[in-house]
Amino acid sequence: MQWDIGLDFGETGVRLASRQKGVVLCSPSWGAIREGEIIAIGDAALDMLGRNPRGVTVEKPVSSGMIKNPRLIGQWISRMVEPFVTAGRLVRPNLVLSDTGLYTKSEKELMETAALESGAQTVGWAEADILTAIGAGCPVMKPKGRMIVSVGAGVLSACLISYGRIIHAERLPWGAERINHDIIHQVRSQAALSIGPRTAEQIKLGLASALPTADIRMDAAGLDLKGGFPAEKEISAAMVRPAVQPLTDAITTLILCCAEQATEELSADLHDEGVTLAGGGAMLSGLDHILTERTGLTCRMAETPELATIKGLVKVLQDSSLHDLVRH
Repeated sequence: MQWDIGLDFGETGVRLASRQKGVVLCSPSWGAIREGEIIAIGDAALDMLGRNPRGVTVEKPVSSGMIKNPRLIGQWISRMVEPFVTAGRLVRPNLVLSDTGLYTKSEKELMETAALESGAQTVGWAEADILTAIGAGCPVMKPKGRMIVSVGAGVLSACLISYGRIIHAERLPWGAERINHDIIHQVRSQAALSIGPRTAEQIKLGLASALPTADIRMDAAGLDLKGGFPAEKEISAAMVRPAVQPLTDAITTLILCCAEQATEELSADLHDEGVTLAGGGAMLSGLDHILTERTGLTCRMAETPELATIKGLVKVLQDSSLHDLVRH
């Protein structure tokens, strides 16, 4: 079967691919909701985050690898599929959805129904970890073991892959976005400053590191908890460092637990090939170095790690030799 489009839902982003054009959309996954009705999605909804009017909530469709808001994910699927349906629905696209491994049967059925009602002809599923490995450049169909570690915003996973199949997987239903929540707590407790999620993201990008660094600093604006007025305070890398520790500890444990399940031959493959890091969280400064040090395996960051899954979907759409990876 020829697959036409692919859709990947991340914790904070929706990505769309087509067989003809490759990656065609990367959008924030947020949706703005008022009285049960979705009034905006994507960038328009993200702009409201932390500034939303009374009665409006801003939500993500997926949280920790599971569906949080069924109506919102249905809206997203409709928005993505409908442009590919020709007038009169004489031609209907075949759609591949990425499977986090954490969706329930009912959640998958909900997504399939939304796609079919929007005009898709057939809906197939491909394992997200396999797609990520392909997009990260791993030759997953070869008779050689590979480990892919995905550091997503809402899910952490370590997978041992050979012959295009997952030999063993370790997953946690939380990810790099936890750093943002912990930064908010650290800044609140140590600087008496209440900050929003966007400011926390900026602090993470500017100061967070998996390795000890020079005590660099940056200014952050928020609400002064002592005075009750808007204020700007200086935040240090040392203040942020404790927010990174749980993530690095968790990924180390996942890699070691996954490696323990490898046979002698697969262990030899891992020694030779090392570990490939993907997902937006893999770009955390120093993460590859500290994981190499802790696990004894060479850990390398994929090129454009935040796009690995959708790039893998593009390859599955375009390469008929990979079509067996899609189940429907």
